[in-house]
Amino acid sequence: MGYRILLVTSDTAFSAMAQSELRRQDTEIVIEQLDRLDSAVSRVQNGSLDIVLLDDALAQGHALSTLELLSRIAARVPLMLCAHMARTHGSSQPSVSNGLPFSPISSLREWLTASSYLSENLRAQAILDSIGDAIIGTDLHGQIDYLNRAAQRMSGWTLEQARGHLLSEVMPTAVIKCSTLSRPAIQVDGLRQVFEDAQTPIHDNDGKLSGSVIVRHDVSQAQATADRMTHLAQHDFLTHLPNRMLLDDRIAQGIEQAKRHSRALALIFVDLDNFKTINDSLGHTVGDRLLKSVADRLQACVRSSDTVSRTGGDEFIVLLTEVQGERNAAGTAKKILEAMALEHAIENLALTITCSLGISLYPRDGQSSDVLVCHADHAMYQAKQAGRNRYQFFRTDQEMQEAPAENSVDSR
Repeated sequence: MGYRILLVTSDTAFSAMAQSELRRQDTEIVIEQLDRLDSAVSRVQNGSLDIVLLDDALAQGHALSTLELLSRIAARVPLMLCAHMARTHGSSQPSVSNGLPFSPISSLREWLTASSYLSENLRAQAILDSIGDAIIGTDLHGQIDYLNRAAQRMSGWTLEQARGHLLSEVMPTAVIKCSTLSRPAIQVDGLRQVFEDAQTPIHDNDGKLSGSVIVRHDVSQAQATADRMTHLAQHDFLTHLPNRMLLDDRIAQGIEQAKRHSRALALIFVDLDNFKTINDSLGHTVGDRLLKSVADRLQACVRSSDTVSRTGGDEFIVLLTEVQGERNAAGTAKKILEAMALEHAIENLALTITCSLGISLYPRDGQSSDVLVCHADHAMYQAKQAGRNRYQFFRTDQEMQEAPAENSVDSR
């Protein structure tokens, strides 16, 4: 930060000595010089000055007029009177006080240095307070010694209140899972705010660790967008059920859990009977609403730990976790068939539709998601061939030929 100083003197030696003394400091200084007090008043009125350094020899005119001029200067900008020590001591050479030829100018130089530091600190504070991110400073014990304005607003604590407290006291957060990342979050006015933290150590001038600074950035909007994109990538756009990609992940997790607890799981492949006829005759709008109704009924037939997914068109797959065997899966299949048999009220129409179900069991019918889905699909086609509106456990074609009556279970 630079300073603009107006030096008012008609003494050439005084001017040279004053400028030499002022330029000894590191702070950037621009010095203007005038030799008349009334000219200085005019210059001060134009603004852009930080201080006026006035040779007291020019202030020794008519008392009232001089006082008026000095008052007009002092009203706008700091004013410092400075006497040439050669004049005050009656010597032809400037006398020296404490090794400095101009003690008032030396004081001014010190004032400029201190003012520069103060201005830099104030500017740094203004910059930190203008940042939307919360900035928190802590000492070696993790106790807060600084909060910018955003951090105070976010926490509800002033710096004076927070000083000496731990971060966990002033800004308590709950770690939540966002997509694939764990991030701190808080509730503000009932809304969830998600943050991204960055922590950096602070070292003193000797290189010793003195604390840390934490920058807490609000990523709520970005995280909400990422969550929406993740949801869209993993769910059916019409029914909002999990799609095949998310289903495969759920099946993989279910298999691992079944292995751990020595239990089974079941897949029920659901295919609507004659849906194409309804969709073509009544239109896609009615067809879409019917699919939504089917999705709602399927979800009502299973537990919250199970998964209902739409894999495309009029096909759905239900994942049942922690089943004992065919009996549990058959019980759910019967509930589905009974729910589908009820009329669907769609745009003042009472529609009836049935479905064919194919069931595969882990580990009996397969060890992977692809194999289990394939076998459930195969069993569904066996149910359709047997007359539709029924469920069928997976059997090989040879098993079906050897014992067709035993392996085709009619729910009606």
